[in-house]
Amino acid sequence: MMEASALTPSEDQTAVAVTQPKREFFGALESLRGLAALAVVLYHVPGWYEPFSRIGLARNGHAAVEFFFVLSGFVLYHSYGTRISGAGSFKRFVVLRLARLYPVHFVFTIAFFAIELAKFFGGASLHVDSGNPPATLHSILRALLENLILVQGLGLAPREIFLNFPSWSISTEFYTYLIFGAAVWLASRRSFIYFSIGMTALCCVTLTLVGDRVGEFQQMLRCTGGFFLGCLTRIAYGKINSWNTRVDWTGLMLVGTLILLSLDWRGRTDTWQFAFPLSACLVLSLVLSPDSKSARLLSTRPFRWLGQISYSLYMCHALVLYVARHLLSALLKPAVSGAGPITSLSLAVAVYGLTFALVIGGGWVTFLLIENPGKRWVKALSSDNAR
Repeated sequence: MMEASALTPSEDQTAVAVTQPKREFFGALESLRGLAALAVVLYHVPGWYEPFSRIGLARNGHAAVEFFFVLSGFVLYHSYGTRISGAGSFKRFVVLRLARLYPVHFVFTIAFFAIELAKFFGGASLHVDSGNPPATLHSILRALLENLILVQGLGLAPREIFLNFPSWSISTEFYTYLIFGAAVWLASRRSFIYFSIGMTALCCVTLTLVGDRVGEFQQMLRCTGGFFLGCLTRIAYGKINSWNTRVDWTGLMLVGTLILLSLDWRGRTDTWQFAFPLSACLVLSLVLSPDSKSARLLSTRPFRWLGQISYSLYMCHALVLYVARHLLSALLKPAVSGAGPITSLSLAVAVYGLTFALVIGGGWVTFLLIENPGKRWVKALSSDNAR
């Protein structure tokens, strides 16, 4: 859920030319994207060890998706706020977004499509939870079509299944990109600011007053509201001339974030109410205090590497967790569902540690074999078509 949902690395790894020849690189922001992706994984990891499900950070990890949206708006406005001036630049912007999103999304869509077909034709033997019967063939084919045209997260109609469920944020971000690109192209700078304020306010007010009554469309509202708040955050950054760098504001914001995520929100999904402003403040504190201890720590190579693979990590983690559930189900009886079968703390640490290692390793392999080659292939294809 970052430049893309999730989580997608920004153009040239967030190195962009806003006013030539000056270039800025917000490396620590990329690291935060990686940590946020791990928070989402933490939220989705099954409760194999019952005390794990009571940890606040595990229950509230979904709030990291709101951070992705705000960060995505910040980075995209930083990259393209003055660079979409006509049909040609708008088309290039769209192609570049697709190059970032689609190759990885397509691969895992097909992987889960194959799994759902195997469930349908193979029966209950392929189910970890026998309480969830195979989806109908019609719903499987419909889910495939929705994923291929990136509308699976828009809530157009009720559904039985998702293919690679984290990809809902990729869907909403792509169409938010189209709104953003058109607004930058057609509006003046002042008008774009008013438009961003209006979009953020409209989405937040609608979410507050209507909430769950709009069904899955609330996902689009969360994405669009957070994204344009991120655009406003980048605009505010450009107008702030000084900052008290003697205080590690980023460290304070990170501590505050951990405290909020540790609270008992009783399964609420409207954490955007604190996640949006907190994300905006966290991004601002980081880019305005690049020499703080927290910023320097986040700029170290391990964190930067985690941020680099964050989109691939985010997109592959559902498949890794699916395989892990099956393996654990085969090793530990009864089947893994509901309260976990693990009662030993040492075994739980080993299982969860191995699961996270596999997710991170899967993200790295996906980045090397799919994301990077796919990005280059789509760019080359678009250049050939242009010529």
